[in-house]
Amino acid sequence: MKPTRGFAMLLAVICVLAQTATIFADANFHYHGTIVDEGGDPLAGATIKVVDQTASRIGSGTGLYVATATTDVNGRFSFYIDYGTYDLTISKEGYISQIFRYSGVNVPRIEVGNVTLKRNVLVTMSAAALVASPGSRLTMSVQVSNGGSAEETVDVQATAPEGWSAFLKNEAGEVKSLILKAGATTSLNLVVDVPVDATSGEIELVVSGRASVTKTLTIVVEGAPTSIATCTYPSKIVSPGGTISYKVAITNPSGEAGVIMLKTMGVPSGWSAYFLNDDKEEIDSVYVQSASSVTVTLRVQVSSATAVDTIGSLIVTAQLGERSTEVPLALKVEQRAATIELGAKYPSQSLKLSVATVYPITLSIHSSELVQLSADGVPEGWSVVFKTQDGRQVNSVLLEADTTESINVEVTPSLSSSQGQYSFTIVATGETEEGNLALTADIVGSYSLVMSLDSLYLQTIAKSSEVVTVTVTNKGYSPLTNVELALSYPDGWTTAFTPMKITTLAPNEKATFQLTVTVPEGASPKDYLVSVQATSGEASATVQTIRVTVEMESSWSIYGVVLLAAGAGVFVLIYKKLKRK
Repeated sequence: MKPTRGFAMLLAVICVLAQTATIFADANFHYHGTIVDEGGDPLAGATIKVVDQTASRIGSGTGLYVATATTDVNGRFSFYIDYGTYDLTISKEGYISQIFRYSGVNVPRIEVGNVTLKRNVLVTMSAAALVASPGSRLTMSVQVSNGGSAEETVDVQATAPEGWSAFLKNEAGEVKSLILKAGATTSLNLVVDVPVDATSGEIELVVSGRASVTKTLTIVVEGAPTSIATCTYPSKIVSPGGTISYKVAITNPSGEAGVIMLKTMGVPSGWSAYFLNDDKEEIDSVYVQSASSVTVTLRVQVSSATAVDTIGSLIVTAQLGERSTEVPLALKVEQRAATIELGAKYPSQSLKLSVATVYPITLSIHSSELVQLSADGVPEGWSVVFKTQDGRQVNSVLLEADTTESINVEVTPSLSSSQGQYSFTIVATGETEEGNLALTADIVGSYSLVMSLDSLYLQTIAKSSEVVTVTVTNKGYSPLTNVELALSYPDGWTTAFTPMKITTLAPNEKATFQLTVTVPEGASPKDYLVSVQATSGEASATVQTIRVTVEMESSWSIYGVVLLAAGAGVFVLIYKKLKRK
């Protein structure tokens, strides 16, 4: 039987549909890139695992594995795959894996570019080069981190030039290997002993796990051998019958701990000189760890019969084994009054309500006295306390003759204080003398703005709008004014928020904005970022980012509807023609 003309037309339509389906099924996209390490060198043998995340094919879920590629000797990889959205997991033994998402839509060539994989084991040194004295010991901090997701056993080794010594240690002693849990960091000390006749050298630090890391420390040796004893202020002035103190730093430059003997020579008749430790105990030697320093006090008591303008010369000798250092000291006798001197580097500061602010001050006197500390003219409700450098609260301090003591004055304004400038006086009262110091405080309030979003991730399609609720809270002690949102979003997008502005936000008060984000027509299916920040005339909140995933409408459904409509039209025409016949 010969086919009718209408049947032939129907067959033609079916062929067009089949050909169109074949075109879309055969669509391929070329992915290619290069994998390198932190130094930019290519990584051969790295794997690229490809997982299909195309919603139109797999729906929602964890994706579908489809392929694996491997880098060549030049670190390059290349593969072809159908259009869609894919996760590329790039990994290599001993390196931290990375995951990237790409969408191959109307882009026949996907350039992944250079991808850098970092080693699981990371090594950080506090310096790459140091200057040292001949015969000294250096100690430098080294941190070893495991940036991977599994526990690592690593070996550590320090290699030094001939005649040098280098090793790594922690609080327990020398370390040659260690176990690092995933994400953990441990601190070690790299210890280097420099020979007396050295000029320069390089220390090579190698940390080996599933991948190895090498770091180099360059040491330049300059100057004379390190002194055992030094004094920063070797010349002082004292009154007849007064007491003076010298701070002497004692250093052990050798490679082993040892006892350093102390002597004082040239003490004038009728004077006395002796060494004290931190507990004010008299000593004649000090035990010092290798490459470490301690400070001792040389106390000199001048005879009251000493004539004014007398100049005394003393020599401190510090001896460690066969090695010794002499430190000359000078002392001039003058008639001086015992006056307490107070000083502040920052006598005027800006303070926030109910927030403690520290004024570092210094006190000094020419004779030893117990000094009481107090504050006059302090505003009502304010708190003023005195603390030592290690945080102990005190009301008095024993000042040694001709020494300087550092004290922190901690000032806390009351919540009821008004903005403006306030002044008060620190008073130091000794047994015979008094000193004072004026301090100024400018009250500027206490401002803190906190922002939260009810969603940081949106899924949508082109030509649609999504709404996010933004909550702002005044966490400070003072009102905030003109609170509004600052936004950053992709070109072509539109945003709007209501209200436009909050004129006043009281302490502990909350308010909300309704933020509308509109995706333009034609937006490509991929992830976009919208940045949000709440600001006011006094403070700003931390910037937060909303990730907006624009999904692709199903191409097959669109084309299917179009083609079915076309097919239906053809059938109608055929039917009408056949009916007329």
